[in-house]
This record gives sequence, structure tokens and C-alpha cells, in this order.
Amino acid sequence: MTDELLKEDKPQIIKLGEKEYTLSLLTLNVMCGLEEEFDCSLSDIGDLLTKRQATTLRRLLYILLKDGYPELTKDEIGKMVRVKDLEQISATVGNALTER
Repeated sequence: MTDELLKEDKPQIIKLGEKEYTLSLLTLNVMCGLEEEFDCSLSDIGDLLTKRQATTLRRLLYILLKDGYPELTKDEIGKMVRVKDLEQISATVGNALTER
């Protein structure tokens, strides 16, 4: 993940429930938010996804959405994510973190 941090900015769009949301670009503030939320380096967050996928994904979504949608809570985000959409959401979040 850290090898690709400097790729071209391309906002990722994610559909949660019936609404589309734009994930934050990977700025220094977002990177700091991720490190603070997870209390680890950015390179270690991928390892967390393999250990606690649901919890980690919800926390990632929260950080990537909070700048643009400060009214959303982790609980509200979790209620909008359906199990059938996890694969697509995970891929979109991964793209946002590597800005492909």
C-alpha cells in the first residue's frame, strides 16, 4: 500500500444503501486519521483487514467519509453496508487507499 501512495488523485465513489458517496482523497490529514484510528502505520492496516475484516472495513469507511459527510457515524455506515456488497466496497476502499 505505501509504495503506491503518490499515484494520481482520483476520487472513488461508493454506493451505500441508495446513495452514492465520494471517498476522501488520500491527503496527509486522511493518512493521519488512519494512523490515529488504527494506532499503527499505514502499511499495517492491510494486515488488520485479514484479521478483522468487518471492523476494519467499517473504520476505514468512517475515516474516508468523515471529511465529506461529518454527520455519518460508524454505526450508521455499518447499517448501510450489506454483506452482498462487501467485495465491491472492499475493492473501492482499496482503490481509494492506493489511488489507482
